[in-house]
Amino acid sequence: MVVVVDDADSSAEQRLHDAAKRWTANTRYGPADLIRAAGQALVDGLDSPALRELAGASANDSSHDVARLLAAAFEELRIPEPGTVPLGYAVGAGGDPQVFTVALHVDDDYQVFVDTPWRGRSPEELAREVCHTLAQPPQTWRASWLAIQPRLTNRPAIAGRDWRRYRI
Repeated sequence: MVVVVDDADSSAEQRLHDAAKRWTANTRYGPADLIRAAGQALVDGLDSPALRELAGASANDSSHDVARLLAAAFEELRIPEPGTVPLGYAVGAGGDPQVFTVALHVDDDYQVFVDTPWRGRSPEELAREVCHTLAQPPQTWRASWLAIQPRLTNRPAIAGRDWRRYRI
């Protein structure tokens, strides 16, 4: 099965990150989809030895080998792996170009995605709004959460009532 994702408005790095996120989340997105995404990343201008090797891998290769190549490619390209986004690293969670998302770690157990709509603001105005939001109690943030550890099914302790589970 091939999964088709409309992400034409995203950067090559974001598309590769999103493909890895779908693959690591054990969705219907399989090794062949990830390998195809690696090939597309090369076409889109990304390049590293591990990315080239991943793009040339076989869908019949072991998941361990594919994961190893993916981790090496991300390291070479300096793209954070899903579930390991460093504190304060901005990513386009969901790929919505109208929303700026900051990804945060909570106790190495959760990722928290704090969304701020652009609403026609300049980057400076948006940055001020993001800083203002993050200065407020976490329970008030417009946020979603993703458990890094599959065993975790409850929301993080800092979650507000309106927080939702992030859907990949």
